[in-house]
Amino acid sequence: AVYMAFSGNGTTWSSWITYATSYSSFNITTGAGCTTGEGAKTVYVKFKNVAGTTFGECNDSIIYDTTGPKLLTAVYSDAKSKGSGTVNTGDTITFTFDAEMDTSTITSSNLSTRLVLSSGKCCCG
Repeated sequence: AVYMAFSGNGTTWSSWITYATSYSSFNITTGAGCTTGEGAKTVYVKFKNVAGTTFGECNDSIIYDTTGPKLLTAVYSDAKSKGSGTVNTGDTITFTFDAEMDTSTITSSNLSTRLVLSSGKCCCG
């Protein structure tokens, strides 16, 4: 069997666990050698065989960011409403955020909109 261990600083390590091609239970803010807070983080992994020989230590860096982007503008193109100031079915609304967005991660399941009429009544949500 082969085992693996993880670290947030390359010095303090987690307990050895059985090797897996994928592992998602290491917490980069509370795991062995990790620090709380946002910012640049490095995750280290090393491996051990049944004889106890460690090998293959490697690492990768990420930016840990839990602050969601802020919506700066929502502008609609009113192809159907012809400048009336009304958003209609079929119009396109373009959102601008304060950070670059990875469009491959934005889907209808994780982006929601709420349009409010000038009278304050919700028209859709």
